[in-house]
Amino acid sequence: ANGLFTSWAEEFSAFVAGTPPKAQKKVSKRAKRHMDEAGEIVASFCEEFHPARVEPTADEMAAFWDRCYGFKSAHLSAAIVDQLSLQNGAEWQPRLRALCLLEQCFDENSKAPRLVAMKVFDESEEVLQYLASQVTQCADKANEVLRKCA
Repeated sequence: ANGLFTSWAEEFSAFVAGTPPKAQKKVSKRAKRHMDEAGEIVASFCEEFHPARVEPTADEMAAFWDRCYGFKSAHLSAAIVDQLSLQNGAEWQPRLRALCLLEQCFDENSKAPRLVAMKVFDESEEVLQYLASQVTQCADKANEVLRKCA
């Protein structure tokens, strides 16, 4: 099986070893569709929020992770990296919501897989440090994610 929660051990072992989990192959149409779907779900979550409340509620977070069940952690982490990217606009709100997703990956009672946060950290440590030091609205969450990833 290759869903998010069934392939995590293989992906985690490869991540720790610093090797790709499988030989690089041409991306299949199905994998591309899954990457696109994960990107749409993450973008929708991060970019659509109540104007008076940016931080997601527990129900919003649970609904997000329920929608992500079955996606590979690589697809989800790539989509979150895109949201954190400084090339993705100047707004802080989507980044804060992405940081909330990462923080929840360390909650043992959460459905969020820790591997997603570790992959994002591996690819975006400098962006996380920038958010922690230069973006006031994101600083606390970014520092918490950095602390948990260390």
